[in-house]
This record gives sequence, C-alpha cells and structure tokens, in this order.
Amino acid sequence: MLGAGDEVDLGRAAVEILLTEASERPAVELETRLALAPGARATLGPLDQSALVALHSGACFATVALVPLEFVAGACRGTIRPGAAALEVDRRGGVKLEVHAGGASLEGPGGKQSLKSSQRGGHSAKGKLIRPRAFAPQTPRWLARLQRLDPRRVLFKESFAGDVAARYEEHASTDRSLRFGNSTPRGGLYRHLPGARVRVRVRLTESGEVAIKLTNLTQKDNFKAASPELKAGVWVVLELRPERFVDAARAGKSVASGDLFGYLDLSVRRGKLEVAEVVAYQPGE
Repeated sequence: MLGAGDEVDLGRAAVEILLTEASERPAVELETRLALAPGARATLGPLDQSALVALHSGACFATVALVPLEFVAGACRGTIRPGAAALEVDRRGGVKLEVHAGGASLEGPGGKQSLKSSQRGGHSAKGKLIRPRAFAPQTPRWLARLQRLDPRRVLFKESFAGDVAARYEEHASTDRSLRFGNSTPRGGLYRHLPGARVRVRVRLTESGEVAIKLTNLTQKDNFKAASPELKAGVWVVLELRPERFVDAARAGKSVASGDLFGYLDLSVRRGKLEVAEVVAYQPGE
C-alpha cells in the first residue's frame, strides 16, 4: 500500500492508484484515481499546500470524483476540478495539460491559465504559458490498455450501440430513467460471483444522485442503492457493489453468489440522465 511521501518510479509498466477512499463501505463507489504511464515518476501527497501528487516526469491521467485534485508538475502547480485530465512533464521540464471533462487551472513562472473541457494548454520549458487550444479528447493508448478488463472476467456488457431494445425482453428509456433486462427464461443479465462489481458510466444535466435498483430473480426481490451527488455535465464512472445493496423490504437480505440479476434501473429526480456503458465484472486478485 502506498502512502503520503512515497515515490512511484515506473519502468515499462503503467499503474492506477486510488488517491481518495471513503472511510465507510459504500454500495456505490466514486473515487479519485491517478493512472501513471510507463516511465512516469511521481510522489504521492498530501504535500505542501494540500497537493495530492507531484509529477516529476512522464505522463499521468487523473479521474477526479467529488473534491478538486491539487497537483504539482515540474515548476507548476494547479488544480483539476471534478472530471478528467491528462498531465505530462517532458524531458525539458515543460508541462502539458489536457482537460477531457470538467475544468482545470495551472500556474507557473509564466503566469496562470484556466482550461475548460476539450481544451489543452500548459507551460513551456522556457517559462512561458502555452496558449489554450481546443482538441478532441481521446483516451491515451497506454491508459486504454491499463483499464481494459480481462474478457474472462466480464459477466455482462452493454454499450448501448445499435438496436438496444431488440436485445432485451424489457427496455424503457426516458430523460430521467433507464430500465432494461431479461426474465429468468431469457437468462437474465448475469449471475453474480463473489466480489463482482457493476461499472456504470453516466452523465447528468443537473447535479444530483442516481438511484439504482437491481432486480434479483433468484431471491425475487429488488436491491437498491444511490450514488453520491454528482456534478452536472461531467461523465463519471460509478462502481456498484451489489453485495452492499439493501433489499427493498429492508429484511436484511444479501446478494449471494449465483444469484441471477434480471433487470437494472437507473433514475434521477431532475434533469436528464445519460448512460454510456454498463459492465458487470469480477475484479482480479
């Protein structure tokens, strides 16, 4: 386990680090994560002025959940607001910052700059700010390889491409809700395995919680949970832990290995809910 002041110096491997962790055991996890590219070197915080990471060289990608992430990069320091951003310190000490979602700010010897979603900027090795420019965000190849799930551990996946309704016995979608799934004769969605999780990528047009309901066909009951309050306009990934969900009747039931889940319901009280992907998987050891 890594702690404050620990330095991470990577060779050819990439690594993803959980920077903030809830003190409780939530049913829906939304955490700040830092992925370091092969060859990157960084020190973990908290450091001076509450910075959580200092990037000395190489590249990283931060997915920021609820609280802005303070960082140091080369001769600069800055903040990544809830969303996602790529950061790089080149061999000459120049700093590059790309905002994929949300917003960020950077300050160095050449001055300050503020970036919004789909903008890149930075600070040159000569001490000058790099003018912000628009770009089309794309996941770095090294990050896509790092986050790719082993197909053998994927229990269910839906990317909502093509004729989604034709794949399910029941599919209903409105601005504020999404429900889809299959009955027992149709095989449901997937059978739960010990420790299995459900990863859901969502975006809200108004800040608020996402209510989640999983229909357990084996136990003939619904299991429910709610996300933390999410910021509007930012794509986030929710990690659902079904074993921590509460049964609808609050009778003390728990999800068990082998239970068949048939339906997933997602909803918000106001605004619009967008869902990009749902993946049920069993994490590696």
